[in-house]
Amino acid sequence: MVLYVLLVALALGSAAFQQANTTKEYLGKVVRNQALAAFTNGNNTMKTINATSDASKEDMTIFEDQLQNNRTSTVVTEDDERFQDQEFALDFSTTRCDRTQLTHATKSFCADRFHIDMQTISADDWCVLENIIGPYNDLTLCVEMVTNLVGCYFPNADVQDLFLVIHSTYFHNCSEERQFEDAPQSVVLALTIVPVSLIPVLVCLVIRRS
Repeated sequence: MVLYVLLVALALGSAAFQQANTTKEYLGKVVRNQALAAFTNGNNTMKTINATSDASKEDMTIFEDQLQNNRTSTVVTEDDERFQDQEFALDFSTTRCDRTQLTHATKSFCADRFHIDMQTISADDWCVLENIIGPYNDLTLCVEMVTNLVGCYFPNADVQDLFLVIHSTYFHNCSEERQFEDAPQSVVLALTIVPVSLIPVLVCLVIRRS
């Protein structure tokens, strides 16, 4: 009886050992396959990134050349009657808006140049329209032209975010209305005491006449 139990236990242990080895080999194959797939995907990703980077450099060179040559024929300003008909004047139906390229190009060619221009203006004059209207107008035209070059409509959410950053950086202390200073304390006291002191006099006059 004891011998039978030992044989059964030995058989079960051998089966468990074989199953463990099989599982270990299977897991090893899975890990190797995953590592190989990750390595392959990594190489493909690096190739894609390099290709995209090269393409982006070429596109950036094109943008820079066009910006330096001041090719603003596609820009429609507010003074132009076509400003409200921009969707009909510009046909983007066959192109796709590249938002990543738009964000990078507007920052590199427009926002950075605006930052440089603003550094030449004293911080005390950032709220003076006559001092910042030139750089701000150049920024607007630059952003609109870059937006058109990448096949996007102007304005859009990415452009709005860019201008929000610009305004929060340079114009957060500017107010549309002039802030009036409080009156001197002596004037406030005089205007308060005089009417209050007249109240007893008026009460006495009313009582005397009645």
